[in-house]
Amino acid sequence: MSPGWDASPRGADFGAARPNKYPWWPIVTGEHPDRFREAVAGAVAYARGNPAGEQLVLVSSLNEWSEGHYLEPDTRFGLGWIEAVRDGRSGT
Repeated sequence: MSPGWDASPRGADFGAARPNKYPWWPIVTGEHPDRFREAVAGAVAYARGNPAGEQLVLVSSLNEWSEGHYLEPDTRFGLGWIEAVRDGRSGT
């Protein structure tokens, strides 16, 4: 699960043509902490159905600011991404 992704700023300029490969595909749009919280909550609920010791949820966020792939505070959502993880874990 990921809060967002768009690597196209790192790509070469091919004009209007967009090759069907990295970095133009896929691009996550409509990202928002509320949607991310729902995804975290769903993943946590699913993991809780596994045996003890196998209840694992991985959040992929590598501090990739240029790709929109991060959980740190920002000017757009403040602490929204971090709060989404907290609230998703607790089911709120």
